[in-house]
Formats: sequence, C-alpha cells, structure tokens
Amino acid sequence: LDGWWHFADNLRRDYVLLGEAEWTRALENCGFESPEVAAGRSGQAMITARAPAAEGTWLVLAEGEAAGALARSLEERNQRCVLNWDDFAKNHAVGDGIREPDGVIVMRDLDVETLAIAQRLAEQGSAPRRGVWLVSRGGLAVEAGDAVEAAQSALHGFGRVAGLEHPGSGWRMVDVDAKASVAVQMDALAAEATNRGEARIGEDQGGLRGKRRLVPR
Repeated sequence: LDGWWHFADNLRRDYVLLGEAEWTRALENCGFESPEVAAGRSGQAMITARAPAAEGTWLVLAEGEAAGALARSLEERNQRCVLNWDDFAKNHAVGDGIREPDGVIVMRDLDVETLAIAQRLAEQGSAPRRGVWLVSRGGLAVEAGDAVEAAQSALHGFGRVAGLEHPGSGWRMVDVDAKASVAVQMDALAAEATNRGEARIGEDQGGLRGKRRLVPR
C-alpha cells in the first residue's frame, strides 16, 4: 500500500524490520552494555545485552505494600534499592565504615523505630547527596477539603525539628496523596526523588497531588 511506511526514523531507512547491526547500535545508544548476537535458524537471531548500571542506590525504610511499590518505581528509573538497613550495611561495607547511600526514604509511622532511624542517620555525619526523605500519606492539607491524618501530620513536625537540630542532614518532608492508589503514590514519589518529574518541590517540605508539586507559602 502506498504510504503505509514512510521510513521517518533514523534506524529503519529502507525496511520496516531492524537488522542485527541496527539492533546492536540501538541497544548501545540506550545504555545497554556488551550486546551479542546469537544466530539461529531461518534467519532469526537472539540478541543479549547487560542492563545499564544503576545510577544511584536508595535505602528505603518502609513497610508493607508501599515498600515494594516504591522499590519497583525506583528500579524502573534505573536506581538500585535496598529495603533493609542491615542488608545495606552488609552489601556496601567499605573498610570499617558504611558507604553512604545516594538517598534515604523513610516511610513509617512516628514510633520508637522511626526515632531510632533518625538518630542513626544523624550519626552518619553528612547528608546523602539526594537527601533524606520523610514521607507521609495524607499528613498535610494542601488542597481545600483535604482530610489530615493526625499520626501522619506528626511526621512533619518531627521532620522540621530534626532538620533544625541537624541542619546538614538533608531532611525533606513530602506528603503523597492518600486518595490515590499506592502504586500511583509511589510512582509520583520516585519521580520526584530522582528529579525526573515535571518539576521538583525544591524546598524542604511540600505535597504531591497528581502531577502537581505544592509547597507552603
């Protein structure tokens, strides 16, 4: 049929299917490493390649469904994710110390364990380069009609105090939309934490509602 294929892209100049060389080049351009072609029967081939190295390592201290959903969203953005502090210490030990993660996300109720986590982070002495994110769900009234969960709201008060006592720790308080599904909440958080959303909160506290980033004024 005339005009069914216009060969408008840079890979398929004269035929609808890609050849081995074009597939190899496309994979390399996407960051995949060591692509190899295994020729098969009937002119078919299998191409294997190593996924690109992770751009960062995140320590996620969370519980339940949200922990797994956030880990998946971070990994989709080419980030490595560790869900347990002891596992992180074991896998990232350097000499007698522990190599600092690129970022830490704390997503828990305000309890004794959360306080212990804050103390442990303060003892590290320096802030991860992507900060320490204290995440609540429905803890801020950022829009008219928002219902506020008292237990979640307390996290923000705690985070502000922690930030004042340890100004170099990089604490950031972010509230996700409690009315959205867990998957949507965590995808928005991962996009914001990795700076790949449409905008950054850019301040030490704010809320994520859909694609909007809202900050106090």
